[in-house]
Amino acid sequence: MRNTSPRFGKVQRIMAREEIDSILLINPINVYYVTGFSTISPSLSSAAIISHEGEITLIVPKLDETRAKERSWTGDIRVYQPYPLSLNKNKEKGFFEVIREVLKEKSLESSMIGLELGFLPVKFFEILRNHIPNAGFKDITHDMMLARMIKDYNEIDKIKKSLEIAEKGLRTAIEIVEPGLSEIDIAAEIENAIRKAGAQKIGFETVVASGPRSAQPHATAGTRKINENEFIIINISAVFSEYYSDITRTLFLGTPNDEHKKMFETVNAALKDAIERVAPGTRVSDIDKAARKTIHNAGYENYFIHASGHGIGLELHEPPQITSNCEDILRPGMILCIEPGIYVPGKGGVRIENMVLVTEEGYQILNELPDDIFPL
Repeated sequence: MRNTSPRFGKVQRIMAREEIDSILLINPINVYYVTGFSTISPSLSSAAIISHEGEITLIVPKLDETRAKERSWTGDIRVYQPYPLSLNKNKEKGFFEVIREVLKEKSLESSMIGLELGFLPVKFFEILRNHIPNAGFKDITHDMMLARMIKDYNEIDKIKKSLEIAEKGLRTAIEIVEPGLSEIDIAAEIENAIRKAGAQKIGFETVVASGPRSAQPHATAGTRKINENEFIIINISAVFSEYYSDITRTLFLGTPNDEHKKMFETVNAALKDAIERVAPGTRVSDIDKAARKTIHNAGYENYFIHASGHGIGLELHEPPQITSNCEDILRPGMILCIEPGIYVPGKGGVRIENMVLVTEEGYQILNELPDDIFPL
């Protein structure tokens, strides 16, 4: 079966650049990327073998065979038996035996194979090498991440839908938030709204952090009650058709004082200044520097304690990482989460996050929900 993956062109360029004869993908995210099959059980391995000629073979456990045929755009599907179900063990082939069989069938058992060495456990690699002792291996972990960094139209549509769902969760939070509600009560309503809107799952434990807890960038929802006149950071991720979204808003109930206003206005300005730097050919580091300069000029440089953002797609955090030392160049099709923040212990924190698509002309903000919901 030849050239059955819509992303085969990217994989083919990796093989040409790295001078390898085939690629063996084990990372389930990359297997999905080239075949359309996603595993439900992470304990059961799947694999994709791609030859230089464009032949793609998907290897799945026997109990996933029907799902693979329904979901994968790859026609060549092989199965292995992960559990001993027959008294005649000679009829059962395990995962590594099927890999060896496919490679031998395609005359690739002695070839140079691209492998995700940065993903595979050492023991796994040792077993694989024992099954195909004459093969050579070259690491393509980073190559696959770079290939996934540029999204096609289908991926962009899925990410937009994922963000639309996440924003429904945030709108729910805005509607119900009031003094006396606990953070975890709000998180529960958010997650319920997201699932009802069509989310496959939540991307991470929903962040609802109020008052002093909002000064913790990774605070998750706790039992603390919401009070007036304090920040409430809400960070949500939904997953739709395997693709992630990531959105943060900072809410405020009551009447903000001058310090509250300054913190919020500084972060909002930093977000806008960073987004304005997004364009094809721009260094990723310039985005971080723009956000950091705005926060520095307002006197909060010591309270901006994380990167300015990250790429997103089949994983929540993908390259590029938006830092001051990232030399990656922006290209059309990248989707960035830009999220400057200020976190002052004892006072609270502000973070605002938008998702931005790099276009041929510049950028497109994918969010529909305004970023300046302050105060409510």
